[in-house]
Amino acid sequence: MSFRKYRRRINILLLVLGLICVAIAALFGLLALARMAHEQGRFLRISAVYLGAGGLLLLAQYLFFILPGQLRTRRSATWQCRHGSNRQKARIYAGDESRPGNQSGSILVMVLVLMGILSTLSVHVITSARASQAGASRMMHREQLRLAALDEARFALQMLAEDDDLTVDHGSEDWAQPRESTDPSGIERILRVEDMTAKFDMNNLAVEVTGESLRPNDALRVIMNACGIFTPGLQVDALRDWIDSDREGTYENNHYAKREPAYQTAGRILYGFDELFAVEGWDADMFERDLSRSRLRMFAGELVDAVTIIPAPRDRVIPLNVNTASPDALLGLIGLGGEPVVESIVARRREGPISRLDFIAHDLGEIQYARLAPYLAMRSEWFLIQSAAYRDGRSERIEVVARRSDEGEVHIVRASY
Repeated sequence: MSFRKYRRRINILLLVLGLICVAIAALFGLLALARMAHEQGRFLRISAVYLGAGGLLLLAQYLFFILPGQLRTRRSATWQCRHGSNRQKARIYAGDESRPGNQSGSILVMVLVLMGILSTLSVHVITSARASQAGASRMMHREQLRLAALDEARFALQMLAEDDDLTVDHGSEDWAQPRESTDPSGIERILRVEDMTAKFDMNNLAVEVTGESLRPNDALRVIMNACGIFTPGLQVDALRDWIDSDREGTYENNHYAKREPAYQTAGRILYGFDELFAVEGWDADMFERDLSRSRLRMFAGELVDAVTIIPAPRDRVIPLNVNTASPDALLGLIGLGGEPVVESIVARRREGPISRLDFIAHDLGEIQYARLAPYLAMRSEWFLIQSAAYRDGRSERIEVVARRSDEGEVHIVRASY
């Protein structure tokens, strides 16, 4: 009798589990319809697994429990009468176990437990689906913003390449004007192109200058003096030791080996200001603007307006474009007493782009001009493109360093998000 009881329970268990698996398969199939195309495959595979498991359970229930009963009904009438008599006797001997309440109660508990598991699983699947949908929406939004920012950067590169006059660059050209727009999808776009040759490039310290030309480390010292840093020897020497490939100097590897944690000099040009702040004597405070400083005083320049970092190797110094160079960079390069020359340059470019440097040679004198000539130019070769896209409180930014050749070909040197 006990075997017959458990056999019936197994029969019901297989039926319930099979139906639950089919229901889960249907649930995942419906969720697949609400997913994005690239995510539907995963949900359909899960649905197929549960459907296959449910089919196998129902098939086992049919083969082991339903089919034998159907086969027995086809036997002789005598066997059916004897089998019916035996079943009636079994119910009499079973006593309380034959009562519907005992078996139906255990089956009901089993069904309720399985339904609770199914409900919990359904809630979990729906919650996970909503979280995944939200994540996919955020990712799609991010990619839309990134594409918009990339499109603005591409537009800037195209403007630089289509410049009509490659011999002179100035601040009134189309590429130099900030651009803000809103596209049909509601994304706000911002584009700014900065002439990197408007400031002195500190990576010029990697160049060995010959002849009577001003050495790059001396030029940086003069600029730092004009910006109120009166003892720049430590910073300049440390930066030179950081950039050069030799191991001769006060601020080489043995100096930084005493740090915690220890590190080594780069032996190459700087790639960014974050790296500069690892060099002895340099910190972010040096590039903070002093709002209390009077611009009418001597040594009132701002270092942040006078120097920059162009992350590219070179065999010659990268000059300042006199048409776009900041007054702080010009004054720092020319040195003390050069205010009249800087004022003359600024006044000339207000009237129009400077296409000749002879007036600077006249104002400086031949000897001083010969020392500064490698650092002065009328065109720009290096540009910093900054593009951004905003919508619904989210944003994406792209920064591109580009180089334009004498023939007008524009190449991306570095890009970062």
